[in-house]
Amino acid sequence: MVYAAPSAYVSKKDNNTGHPVTDTEWWMLSIDGSQNAEATEAARQAATTALEAAAAAAPVVVNVEGTEVTINVEGNHKYICGELVSLKIGTVEKSARTSAIFFSSGISGNSSAGLKGRGTSAVPIRWMGASRS
Repeated sequence: MVYAAPSAYVSKKDNNTGHPVTDTEWWMLSIDGSQNAEATEAARQAATTALEAAAAAAPVVVNVEGTEVTINVEGNHKYICGELVSLKIGTVEKSARTSAIFFSSGISGNSSAGLKGRGTSAVPIRWMGASRS
């Protein structure tokens, strides 16, 4: 089966390569999409709307620079940090959308650094629902 907008065709014979779908000796029209232009356009518009909604729902990615950072958290944001020695949350926006902060703390045994840990580990911090204020 082949789709050639706006219709679909089924091969009548094996080894059907290089023959145009207009060659009725090799192809049979299965679905004639040209007969329903309104439905085709409605489906195209629905697909466009769905793609736009998915793009709008995707979180905003923020790359955070530095090893000592303060983040003012906004809803539907993903904060990507490198290795941190200090992380402070300045404010948290009221939002029903999830936000996440990703960082590694590779400080070996340095308890005065503000973050304790050995080795490197990704540590996600997520808030769901209303703000903490």
